[in-house]
Amino acid sequence: MPLSQDEDFSLFKEETKDFFMLKKKILIPLENSAGLVNGVITRNIDPLSKYRYKQFLMQEAATIGAFFGLPQALPYILNEGIVYVVEGAIDCISLAKAFPNTVSTLTSFINEEQMWVLRMLADYIILVFDPDVAGRKGVDMIMSKYGSKGITSRELPHGDPNKCLVKMGEAEFIKFAKKSLFGIRNFKKG
Repeated sequence: MPLSQDEDFSLFKEETKDFFMLKKKILIPLENSAGLVNGVITRNIDPLSKYRYKQFLMQEAATIGAFFGLPQALPYILNEGIVYVVEGAIDCISLAKAFPNTVSTLTSFINEEQMWVLRMLADYIILVFDPDVAGRKGVDMIMSKYGSKGITSRELPHGDPNKCLVKMGEAEFIKFAKKSLFGIRNFKKG
């Protein structure tokens, strides 16, 4: 039985210890495909903190998975027929500077409900996961589970999108991302 909004709110309030755990954090809202908030990610501002990220999900997001950036990317996805999928919200914000049709699954996997949404919206799904063990394992699991029709994977050679952006600066990163992910544009609807 799904939780009511009041129950979700009460659980969120309890899980965040009366919202105390949200203090002095960057709050990143998670939205469903209708643009309604169904969770939040907190990012600790202190880089030395061992708890950099924490997710708080409403029952809807916990059940079907969540996206970050979907409402913002939606018109670009529909126009181009392509969606770029990254792991984290910060990577999504970074890659969206070059490709506004970028969303994040908030993990290195795509569950069935998320895949259904992505396939309904786009002809081609481009995975741009981190070039690490978890990212590569996620790509392998996705390809194994869903096949490779309409799905491909690319990595940015120098790390995840946010690390590249911070290291290069915005203008250089945009050129770098477009060059590194070149060839994908031939998927564009014709």
